Amino acid sequence: MGTGLRFHSKDGWNGLATDELWQQEFQRLDDWLKGHPGKTVVSYPSREVRRVETPHGVIYLKYIRALTDAGLAHQEWFSWAKWVFRPSRALATWRISQKLLAAGFACPVPVLAARRRLKGYPNDIFASLEIPRPNLWDEPGDVTELVRILAEETARFHEAGFAHGDFILRNLCLNPSTRHLIFLDNDRTWRPLPPFRGHYQRRNLAQMAYSLLRRFEDVAVPHAFLREYRCLVPALSERAAAKILRGAETRLAHRKKT
Repeated sequence: MGTGLRFHSKDGWNGLATDELWQQEFQRLDDWLKGHPGKTVVSYPSREVRRVETPHGVIYLKYIRALTDAGLAHQEWFSWAKWVFRPSRALATWRISQKLLAAGFACPVPVLAARRRLKGYPNDIFASLEIPRPNLWDEPGDVTELVRILAEETARFHEAGFAHGDFILRNLCLNPSTRHLIFLDNDRTWRPLPPFRGHYQRRNLAQMAYSLLRRFEDVAVPHAFLREYRCLVPALSERAAAKILRGAETRLAHRKKT
């Protein structure tokens, strides 16, 4: 995957597009969005995700207006300020997607990353090609095989220095031919600096342990995942793994109460 072409739409959006084909497709981006409502997958005041069929392929388009709904409503000033002054999240997602692909990890291929500021306030758009595979929450397959693949692929992902922003079954697909994972929703995926890497990678383990516990409602499944991971990454102590598992159980119990 290349570095992309500079993108400047006629209505003020700036960023990167994969090639001239997508440059032309989005030249009047506001009109394009109105004319291509697609199917809404996620809808919050701060962000929405659409699945849109185009002549060039099916894309998922994420429109981000703020970090959080509360920040958009000026109820969380730190969140609002962070969104206004931080670099483009869409462009950051483009760059980390490139790094993932270059490192041999499958993820949705970006076609557009753009930002526009109106009176200083930014909006971001990120679009990528659809991965025509079910996610692992909807179709987890054989549980024993799932645990093995998750442990191996998570260890490989972490060994390469990456940490995912929301490491759950819904954000993963399986390539049936390679048996490797496909990493979705990478707008918060990154390569933390070495001093902080372990913290964020353990956070991934906690996210996945909770996701597995919610999906199967059997503590043996996340326990098996963490055990398999420890065999591959001995740096994760048994004590740390046990703490992650207890946290997942506590979190699920709290969820059921509320």
